[in-house]
Amino acid sequence: TNNHYSIKGFDLAKAHKKDNIVKKELPEQKDNTEELEKTDALDDFLFQATNYVYKKRKLFITLAVAIALIVVSGYGISWYIEYQENIRTEKLYRIEAIVQNNGINNDEKFEQALPMINVFLDDYAGSKQAEIALFYRSSLNYHQKQYDKAGSDLREVLTVLEKPSDFHVIASVYLSNILRDQGKVDEAVTVLNAAKSDIMTDLIMLELAETYISSDQKDAAKQTLNAIVMDYPNSLYANRAKQLLAGL
Repeated sequence: TNNHYSIKGFDLAKAHKKDNIVKKELPEQKDNTEELEKTDALDDFLFQATNYVYKKRKLFITLAVAIALIVVSGYGISWYIEYQENIRTEKLYRIEAIVQNNGINNDEKFEQALPMINVFLDDYAGSKQAEIALFYRSSLNYHQKQYDKAGSDLREVLTVLEKPSDFHVIASVYLSNILRDQGKVDEAVTVLNAAKSDIMTDLIMLELAETYISSDQKDAAKQTLNAIVMDYPNSLYANRAKQLLAGL
């Protein structure tokens, strides 16, 4: 009997324990059911999305191709612009090498560089390098005493250059020198006054003083030279101004 009770007790305890295990497992089954439901919903969504993409595949492919073309064409345009810029710069360097070659005379420079400049201006009119090419052509014509052509090129340069800028001042000074050499003092003074700004003012004032001296306007020259010495004592042109003052 004791053995039977023990066995029976053992069976009851075992059954009781098993029942507790089953009860504990029930919530886990519920959680698993919820997870399965979520998984099914996700699978259904992915299926629907895949099906939509498949149906609209032509549209998506077209959009992808369009975006790729935009990116590639943008890069291509940028590369082409840079490539053309490099070509213009290289050709301009060749012209510059002739114009600034001290080993040949002005006539040789004119013969060699002028045809290259004319072709350059025909091919690249309106470019930034064209402004420099015009400046070089003006210099070539000036040394050939073709003042009208030289002045015309410089006036064209001045119409497109930003003001104020160093290049604008230099082009104005060169034009004033051409006009002064022709005896057109008033025009030279007008050009220099128009170039006045916060940039290279001391240089413009020195050119004005020399223009006044060339036309025997001593008072105006003295006033301008004194202003350089007083207002720009550390200028590169201060010593030149003092020398001109001493000679008046």
